[in-house]
Amino acid sequence: MIEGIICDITKERLYRRKLEILAEVSTSLLGEIEMDALYNTTLRAILKAMDADGGVIFEMKENELHLRKAIKMSREYRKKYKTVKMGEHLVGKVAKTKEPILVFDSLQDKRATVAVIKSEGYRSAIVVPILLEDQVLGSIGVISRKPHHFTEADIDTLQTMANSLASAMRVASMHQQVVKALQEEKEFKMKTAHYFFNPIAIAKGYLELAMEEKDGKDKILKAIEAINRVEKVVKNVTQRGEIRE
Repeated sequence: MIEGIICDITKERLYRRKLEILAEVSTSLLGEIEMDALYNTTLRAILKAMDADGGVIFEMKENELHLRKAIKMSREYRKKYKTVKMGEHLVGKVAKTKEPILVFDSLQDKRATVAVIKSEGYRSAIVVPILLEDQVLGSIGVISRKPHHFTEADIDTLQTMANSLASAMRVASMHQQVVKALQEEKEFKMKTAHYFFNPIAIAKGYLELAMEEKDGKDKILKAIEAINRVEKVVKNVTQRGEIRE
């Protein structure tokens, strides 16, 4: 009886430690704006919290899963599974169904990919989808070389982390969009300045010369031509959103 109580206390402590680690990382993720840093921080925390032997993060792009982060996985795996189609392998299956998969023993589970079992030597695994408002952003998978290492409770733990990652990915994506928009605005202003100020400077120069000459008609005509160029650019910018004459 005492042994049972000690076992329960140990399990409770481990569970609480998992929650503490994941809570800490969930908070820190919100400050990350680089995708690579997000994946690295998330996966390392998961492996630590779940005492896993390896893990991967795949990102959904153009209806395919792309390997973004792999820790303690073989070179063979990294090379062979750079991309995975929807519905293929465990990561593809959870992305398609939006449901997690728990493998108690890979040698007894037909869903497990034989080639991955051989290359990684894993016996148990959990894979969950990365979801944001029902949109699949990718998949997270962890493995253990021990059978029955993971439990049903571990699914909830991993899914919670996947949800935190999804929120952080949205924030990082929005930040990247803002940076891109600011860069495009900067380039737009530079092009606009080039098209506006060059003709204006030319027109100003011709008018100044015309003021100094008795017969400055030719200079004035060239100044008018330069001003007309500016007028065309202004019309294209305001009416079509294009910087051209």
